[in-house]
Amino acid sequence: MSKPGQYNYKGINAQAWAAMSLFLQYVRDPKFSSIQLEAANFEDFNLVFNDGKKIICESKDRKEKFSYPHLKALLENISSKSALTDKDEILVICSKANTDLISDVRNVKYFDELQKKFTEKGYPTKFLPLLSKVQFWVVPSSFNKEVTYSLFAELINFWLPPEDIKRFVDSILIQKIYKGSASGATYSRSDILKEVEEFKKEIQNRSDYFNLRTKKDKQFKGLEKIVKGNGKNNLGSSSISAFSIRWDLMSFAMDRLKTRNDLDLKKWDYLWQLNRVYYFTFGIFHVFEANLQTDKNRKYILGYIKKYTKTIRGFYRSDFFDVDVVKIVTKIIEGADGTKYFNDAFIIIKDLITFNEKEFFYLKDSGYDRGEWEKGEICKPLHKIYTRADATLKQKVFDLLVSGFNVTEDDGEFIHHAPTDVYGILREWLNDDFIGRFSKIVQLASEQYQRYYKKFGSKVEFKGWEHMGGGASFGPGGHHVGDRHFVGFILAPAIRKYYDADKIKGWKFIEQQCITKTAKVSKTKPDFLNRSVYEIVLSRYADSDKKISGEAFTILKEFILSRRGIPHKTDLIYQAVVGSNMPDDKKWRLVEITTKKYGIPVNSFAEQIVTDLAKKSYGPAKTTLKQWFTDPKYYKNFRFDLDSVSSIKALLDSDLAFAVEL
Repeated sequence: MSKPGQYNYKGINAQAWAAMSLFLQYVRDPKFSSIQLEAANFEDFNLVFNDGKKIICESKDRKEKFSYPHLKALLENISSKSALTDKDEILVICSKANTDLISDVRNVKYFDELQKKFTEKGYPTKFLPLLSKVQFWVVPSSFNKEVTYSLFAELINFWLPPEDIKRFVDSILIQKIYKGSASGATYSRSDILKEVEEFKKEIQNRSDYFNLRTKKDKQFKGLEKIVKGNGKNNLGSSSISAFSIRWDLMSFAMDRLKTRNDLDLKKWDYLWQLNRVYYFTFGIFHVFEANLQTDKNRKYILGYIKKYTKTIRGFYRSDFFDVDVVKIVTKIIEGADGTKYFNDAFIIIKDLITFNEKEFFYLKDSGYDRGEWEKGEICKPLHKIYTRADATLKQKVFDLLVSGFNVTEDDGEFIHHAPTDVYGILREWLNDDFIGRFSKIVQLASEQYQRYYKKFGSKVEFKGWEHMGGGASFGPGGHHVGDRHFVGFILAPAIRKYYDADKIKGWKFIEQQCITKTAKVSKTKPDFLNRSVYEIVLSRYADSDKKISGEAFTILKEFILSRRGIPHKTDLIYQAVVGSNMPDDKKWRLVEITTKKYGIPVNSFAEQIVTDLAKKSYGPAKTTLKQWFTDPKYYKNFRFDLDSVSSIKALLDSDLAFAVEL
């Protein structure tokens, strides 16, 4: 392609941009073959794979939301014209779609009532199996136009001026996609890769310095002179492009630049713009780190980073740009006069957190999501900034975190949604004005629950009770139940700190603001507040003061018998009691609440408490064990590592006669 982009691309519609975007998203997949443009018996375009699979793409860019009638009409059209194989998929591309429709299509294969719902909306029975093939790609109409240039810039893995990228892409869009649609043309993965290679040769031939005609030793001598200079550049854009194609030249230059600590970085800006080139980008930040001595360079680096944090990168290959940014920003804010750079550093971190370049891509990452680890690294310098920032900047950090992360989603052993430092910052924020901010953090959590549950349909609401979450699990250390991380990392420690500072005032606050009976749990008095204070209530129950202990027991009994909440407060309370130094009679009084009511252990922790007490020859516990062993219901509940045999073995050393009796 010697004259790319000599075409007027006015009128290129959303369908063409979507086709080009999807083509580039799949082009690095070796299983991907080609794109068929308005093939026979199809409306828009198909993505074709080597194994015969097709993704039938229907672009529906309209002002109204794509909803149930539109999908019905689309399925009628497809089923009347073509035969679908088991491998095929149907992809609906639209800028707006009914969220209930998306949820129903995703889950229709699991629920008979959803199949009935589609039937009631006029869907023929023969359409129901097709629903499992339907996928939605809801994307702003402007996205594909913007992203296509960025994807191509990363695909070629060499530097081109933006105007050249635009011309090259536009020529493909006009000639291959837009005009090809009129003739039902096919454009293959190998076609574009071949054109890129041919364009590389053309670029090198256009360069005065780094072309294919000039001997390599002469090119290296010229490059040596440039590197030893003070950044003065006589190279045109064609030569810089040609340089970015040659790994040997880039390696030669970077190895020498890494030894310099006297650079005026701004004068070398023409080289640093090659940060999309895979091999070159790794060295740029090494050079930056070696030249942090001057305020001028530090300001240049921060300005340079701000320029590139909102660019789409890393789609085809990982370049660790974000991690390199975090490392050097951390060095700058921890260095001399680091606080003067806080505002610039915050803007950079904010961009890294909020700019989710892959949010709208149809083709998502497969396998391990490195983004989780990266977000964790990004939040570390943010925590450093928050700890030393003034009130204005602290508020900006808080606003960023509550809009950028949902802290109510994480539970269990691992963190997937909000990094550890996010919880740490929010805990500091709450501790700074506990009374003034407590109601705000509760409201925030309730709103985040509600926002999350909206994914599952408009009828799913947060009214103080979680709809989903983890339960008790079994691992090498035995049984365990955990809670939401925001409860364990933010609310519980903050409430505990306030309580420990003044137990009388603290307990009054807990009674009024945190403890709520089952019938009165609401969005403003949610159950997670009960779970935030149960350990404090347990500590008061263990108190030798009968009044304090009795008051706490009444609360714990309500918690245990409620049997609502995820996780159950019964599980959390009994887990805390197992292995505690609480007097045996008090342990028994708590576990007896459920043994009397249900006749068998309600969970593995209750069974463990009774077994441990029986080992100590605690009479009521031994009697209860004997009752369990004669109750058929006891044997119906399978519990890892806890059963009649295990209980007997546990008693052999302490009470052989009782073990034999069991």
